[in-house]
Amino acid sequence: MTQPVKILLDRDSVCAGDDVSPHDRTIHVAPERCLLDVLVELKNSYLASIAGGQATWSVHLKPPTVFEDEHSKSWITEYEDTIAIVAQQWGEPEFLSHALTKDAKINTISKLFFAYHAQVDPWFAFRQLSRHQFFDNTSHRLQPVRASSKQ
Repeated sequence: MTQPVKILLDRDSVCAGDDVSPHDRTIHVAPERCLLDVLVELKNSYLASIAGGQATWSVHLKPPTVFEDEHSKSWITEYEDTIAIVAQQWGEPEFLSHALTKDAKINTISKLFFAYHAQVDPWFAFRQLSRHQFFDNTSHRLQPVRASSKQ
């Protein structure tokens, strides 16, 4: 019998009341399961459901980096290793990564971080994050950031 794969999960909070308990979890998944099935399951069992039924999440292999943009004085979140967009209103995620597809086996993954983008149009988030854009935490918009703006 094959040993289950251990995956560390974490996600952003969706509101102040969502901060009551930590969001980090460890799950054990059969290594032959595909990434698509695991993400659909986590959408339904792990991610917060939002009133109104429209929430956008991006899925990453590691947590984002947050820094202040010296030019605009706003806080910027840099996302790396984005693999998919999950939307509460979608049946299944859309994959950004060429290395990981919906048929990829889960045995190659050890961590998943879910970033919350409120009610941003999931297709907008998909386009922006597929172009390696960043999220401005002040204006709540995805935008390009000059590399020189990082501290």
